[in-house]
Amino acid sequence: MKKLKVRGIKWDGSKLQIKLLRGSVSPKANFFLKEEKSAQTAELNFKIVSHNDFDFVTIVNRNFLDLNKGKWLLQVEDKAPIGKRRMSVGFGESSAWETTKHFKPISKATNAFYIPYLTKNNLFGIHVNSKFELERSALDNINLERDIVNVKTTKNTINFQIGRPIKDSSEEAYVIFKSGKQKIKIPTRVSENGKEFVVNKSELDQLKLEKKWTMRLFVVKGILLEVYTLYDKSVNNIVSKVYNGYSLEMVKNGQFSVMLTKNNSKKRSNVDFEGQLNADNYKLQKNMISFDLSQGLFNPSNSLKFFLLRRKQKEKFYLDYIVNSFKNFNRINIPIKQFLNKDVNSGRWDLFIEIDHGGLKEVRRLGSYNEYFPTNNERFVGKVPIDEGMVLAPYITMDNEFSFYVASEENFLKEKYPAHVSLVGLTMSREGILKVKASLEVPETKNFAIEGITLRLRGNDEKFHFPILKEKIVNNCKKEVTVEINLTQLPFQQFYWDFYLTIMLDGGIKRQVRIANDNYFIRKKLKHNMFKYTINMDDGYMIYPYITVGGGLSLTYRLRGEYETTKDKFKEYLAYAIYCITFWLYLWKPIWLIHEKYSETAQDNSFYFFKYCYENHPKDRIYYVIKKGSKDENNLAPYIDRVVYFMSIKHLLLLLASKVIVSSEAKGHGYAWRVSRGIIRDYVNSKRFVFLQHGVLGLKKVDNTFNFNTANSAELFVVSSDFEKGIVKEYFGYPEKNVIVTGLSRWDVLEDKSITYSSASNKKEIFFMPTWRNWLEEVEDSEFIKSDYFEAYNSLLNSNKLVKVLDENNVRLNFYVHPKFMPYVTNFTSSNEHIKIMQFGDEKVNELIMRSNLLITDYSSVAWEMFYLKKPILFYQFDLKKYMENQGSYMDLEKDLFGEVGYNPTDLIELIQNYIENDFEEKQEFTKLRGEYFNYVDQINSERIYKKIKTKDNEELRRYRVFRGLENSDLVKSLWRKYKRYGIVNRLGARILSTFKSI
Repeated sequence: MKKLKVRGIKWDGSKLQIKLLRGSVSPKANFFLKEEKSAQTAELNFKIVSHNDFDFVTIVNRNFLDLNKGKWLLQVEDKAPIGKRRMSVGFGESSAWETTKHFKPISKATNAFYIPYLTKNNLFGIHVNSKFELERSALDNINLERDIVNVKTTKNTINFQIGRPIKDSSEEAYVIFKSGKQKIKIPTRVSENGKEFVVNKSELDQLKLEKKWTMRLFVVKGILLEVYTLYDKSVNNIVSKVYNGYSLEMVKNGQFSVMLTKNNSKKRSNVDFEGQLNADNYKLQKNMISFDLSQGLFNPSNSLKFFLLRRKQKEKFYLDYIVNSFKNFNRINIPIKQFLNKDVNSGRWDLFIEIDHGGLKEVRRLGSYNEYFPTNNERFVGKVPIDEGMVLAPYITMDNEFSFYVASEENFLKEKYPAHVSLVGLTMSREGILKVKASLEVPETKNFAIEGITLRLRGNDEKFHFPILKEKIVNNCKKEVTVEINLTQLPFQQFYWDFYLTIMLDGGIKRQVRIANDNYFIRKKLKHNMFKYTINMDDGYMIYPYITVGGGLSLTYRLRGEYETTKDKFKEYLAYAIYCITFWLYLWKPIWLIHEKYSETAQDNSFYFFKYCYENHPKDRIYYVIKKGSKDENNLAPYIDRVVYFMSIKHLLLLLASKVIVSSEAKGHGYAWRVSRGIIRDYVNSKRFVFLQHGVLGLKKVDNTFNFNTANSAELFVVSSDFEKGIVKEYFGYPEKNVIVTGLSRWDVLEDKSITYSSASNKKEIFFMPTWRNWLEEVEDSEFIKSDYFEAYNSLLNSNKLVKVLDENNVRLNFYVHPKFMPYVTNFTSSNEHIKIMQFGDEKVNELIMRSNLLITDYSSVAWEMFYLKKPILFYQFDLKKYMENQGSYMDLEKDLFGEVGYNPTDLIELIQNYIENDFEEKQEFTKLRGEYFNYVDQINSERIYKKIKTKDNEELRRYRVFRGLENSDLVKSLWRKYKRYGIVNRLGARILSTFKSI
């Protein structure tokens, strides 16, 4: 039987309204009900009213009053070209209504109760049954437990006293007595203080005398049904017999006794219930966002709160609101003014209602679950500016739920008027004339015009606009345009320029749509025919178009890199040719490649892990990659037979053949950093990656760099403790199996050399190493010396008080400038012989840590090294508030640190003096924390890492590599980009992705 697809259903307990597309049924259509399991039918009186594009069918509740118990499906009989046709009635889509099958509230019929509902196939009907059965199926059930601490009787009642009160007086409460298949519902009342419920003895006459009846308490709260299982707690003087459950047995003389069982199960308190609540008329008008809630859905006397929850975050924003009550509904009004000029983070905020029942908190997602919104325009209810350049846009999600979108005007238009732009053709002449052909489809409207292509500098307002050379109309919603751009004539700035189509929509709305590529052949020719698509300028700069990770068309303007010559590209393809001939040689003995920062150093976790592998597993083919002539090349002299020089043919061949890349930095540091074109980059991206880390996580937030399932994500993420593992799982999104607790490789060689060194030099040392600040990266030198960072540290280095403390105690302070701030190192000065300013490479950080007696830092992970060696640490956090706002930490820096903190120079110098006077002894309060922050304090961290990599190399991770291969496939990317907007493809892709993620 065909289905008459409805666009919305409203039910207020007395009137049913069905929303249909205008003309879906004729004026002579006949609506009736048919019982699911029998041939019974019931005629309906109805009225059809047309308004705009819709027909509204209204049926009042008197049509349902005399229905027999059962499930009655709504059907319609209408005229057809030949004869009549009969159709069921229901929603055409299913996803948004899968969890909402009933249209509350429940209403009373002549001999029963009824409620509108949806079947599993989204057919609409009326369910008629006892009130108890409807409540059990229609209301949201929550199972709770209570102890009965005493039972008292009066002349007419039995009073059950409860250990923990049932908060919040309810609209209805009752007790269900059950014996076998027989159930008897007996009304009860809960006392105002919630500590007692009462049953009238006269009601117990319904119970048969010689049966055992189990008893449960049911409390109705709006659309929530609390189901209480009851247990005995020392009701000693009343028990005469014991049965399973809470039983009541009547005695012939009319008296009774209560039988209980002991229950030792863990009881729950403050149980939160999460669910959904239907609302209607979500609107933005005047200064309010409003929606309607049926009065039958919750008790207005409850404590109600409304809040927004930022999606995928923990941020919560409680809302001010005003309630206007009408006959059948309450209108909730949320004033816009509470958002104006407030620091509301951009993103998607979901709307919830919180109902406090005292001991129980009910939290529900709000949505228009009983309607269908076929177009994107219908889902957005408006927008209002709330800050400079930012708008607040209430909208209805694809699951029919209420949300707010806080975004720029441009991103709002992108959401409201989705457009699909596809790169159709791309050519470039030797003279630098780039010809771009793109198609645009805007399914929400037929009235749009393409003004041209805009080239925008990423992260900047700089842009160039190019008019249309040729336009072709494909269909009502799709156009194709061609534009020519002379790249050699444009005053480019570094680095990245993105292509957009500029379009004009209804009402003079202008928006820009990113040009994306779903053409496999265009992607391939830009990646491998780089000589044709690259302009080499006379000043050493280069310009070339490329496809971004997200599929967008962009342009790069930058200095030509060290490894982007014709010779380097020839080496890449030569290595690839050799690999194609010899690949079978690498199948049985896997190759591991190890590198550090930009493949220039050999002093961090990667080096020490390589050293362990070389010395303990010499038969394994494990190689270390380093640039020829680097400062640390000498560190690798004992292992020269397993050293590979960066970007040599051997290195490129091993990159193609390798099974695992191991590094303390990003995987990309093992290849030319900026090079995104050519065949090698694809292979690098698809390799298994073990991330050894540069330091311990905790003091500094860095999860945006190494989040799971991104370009830098690792197959194995090395951590030092369960504490750190929790950070990686919560903030980086890593599954349990991808995080290994082993400790860091470089800790294997850590030892306390402070006593030996101070004896030899007759001088104790303090190691002072602050970290960098993200807001000061790459600023001009003149701006850096004006910063509070430079002022704080340079003034401290020249403090007379500090110099005096160091001189009097013959202690040297080594101030080590972070590598990221090397351009500014010459600005730091000190004329005192006890203060030495050092830069990256002067001495190894490990050596400085081992020989020092005390470490001073701010938020650097070097603190963990010192703590591992059981030496004291001081934290100098003069800019804590600014640091937390701009960088952030995973730890509470005011409570969780393992060293004392100085917030100003005076406090810090005083702490330094105290430690000198106490011979640099670590305080006991911090010693106790070591077991909390480290799982292991030994010298076998590298061994644990090696074993974990070997153990994980099984069939499970081979499947994972297949997934990585598909994920990095140009063909898969192109097909996905082209077809993902189609529902069936999107759902299938999501299912495949979910399957691989669960491996």
